[in-house]
Amino acid sequence: MDADDATVNFYAKLSARLDADLQHEDGALWLCSPVRHVPSTLEDVGWGCGWRNCQMLLSSTLTSDCQSTVCNQVLCQDDGSAALPDILTLQCLLEAAWAAGFDPDGAAQLGHKVQGAKTWIGTTEIAVILRFLGVGARIIDFGVRAHSSAGAPPHASFSCDACGMAIIQGTRYHSLVLDDYDLCARCHRQHGGGPVGPFECVQPPPGSADRTAVQLLNWAHTYFTEGGPKEGQARGLLRTSRPPLYLQHQGHSRTVIGLLENAQGAAVAVWAVSLARDRALVTPAGAQALLVLDPAVTSSAMHKALTVPKYWRSGMLLQPRSLGHPQYQVLRFDSTGAGVPESDLSKVILAAEAFP
Repeated sequence: MDADDATVNFYAKLSARLDADLQHEDGALWLCSPVRHVPSTLEDVGWGCGWRNCQMLLSSTLTSDCQSTVCNQVLCQDDGSAALPDILTLQCLLEAAWAAGFDPDGAAQLGHKVQGAKTWIGTTEIAVILRFLGVGARIIDFGVRAHSSAGAPPHASFSCDACGMAIIQGTRYHSLVLDDYDLCARCHRQHGGGPVGPFECVQPPPGSADRTAVQLLNWAHTYFTEGGPKEGQARGLLRTSRPPLYLQHQGHSRTVIGLLENAQGAAVAVWAVSLARDRALVTPAGAQALLVLDPAVTSSAMHKALTVPKYWRSGMLLQPRSLGHPQYQVLRFDSTGAGVPESDLSKVILAAEAFP
C-alpha cells in the first residue's frame, strides 16, 4: 500500500466525526485545509515517517493556493486526476533538487543519493523538495541550542516542598515569605494561600523542554486561530484555509492538522498518535496540548477514530507533558516565499524564525 491507498475520503470523515462530537460542547476545534492520512507500510516502518509526512503535506496542495505550476505537473496524471508521488518518486525529486543546487551541505551529508535507500529525512529535506516544486516553505526552530549535552532539566535545584516532587517541572512558585520554600503548579493551586504566601511565579529556564512546549503551542495557536472569531467566542468545528504543518523532533515526525480550544480559550493541541500505544490519554479541561496525523497509525486504527463517537479524544489527544523533547522544528507553507527551481534564494535552507 502506498500514497494512493491513503484513507479514502479521510478529511470528510474526520470533519463529520469532529462536527458531531463537538456540537453540544463548549470550545472550538480549528481544522486545517483538506489533507489525507498516509500511513507507513511494512516496507518503510522505522525510516519512512518523513517521506509519508511529505506526502501528507503535498496532499493539501491539491486543493490550496500553495500549489505551483511545477507541483501541478508532478501531481497530475495523464487523465487529469491528481495522485501523490510515492517514496521513490520523492527520492528522485530530492536528488534532482540537490543537482539543481538546493542545500549543498545537506546533499553532501547524505552522499547526494537517496534513491532506493532506507534513508531517514527531516525538515530540511522536505523543505528542499517543496521549494524545488515551487512551493514556498519556511522552517521555525523551537528550543534551538537548548541546554548543554547534559540536558539539565527545568528547575533542577528545586523540589516541591508540598508533594515532594524531586525536580519541579513546569512553572515553579517560590515563597516570598520563606527563604527556601517552593511549590509545583498543582500544589500551588491547592496550598498557595496562607502563611507561606504570597509566591513568585518562576518560569522554566530558556531552552528547557517545558518552555519549548509552551512556545510551540502558543505559536500553533496563533497560526490556526489568527483572523478567526475572538478568543472565547468560537464554538464547534471551524474549518480553516490554513495548510497543515510538519512537526519534527528527535527520531520522529508528524503532520499537525488542527488545534482545539476549550471554552476559556486555552489551546489544546490535538495529535494523531499511535492508537496502540496511547489509547488511554485524556486531556483535562484547560490543558494545553496539538490534532496531528502520525504515519505510524494504521488505516484500520484511524478508521476506528473516525467512526466511533469521541474515540479520537482517547486516541488522538496528547498531553503537553508528552512534548518533552528540548527541540522541535516546524515547517509551514509560505505563499509569499514561493519560488521556482531557478531561484537562488530558495535554494538556501535556513530557519526563518527561532525560539530559544
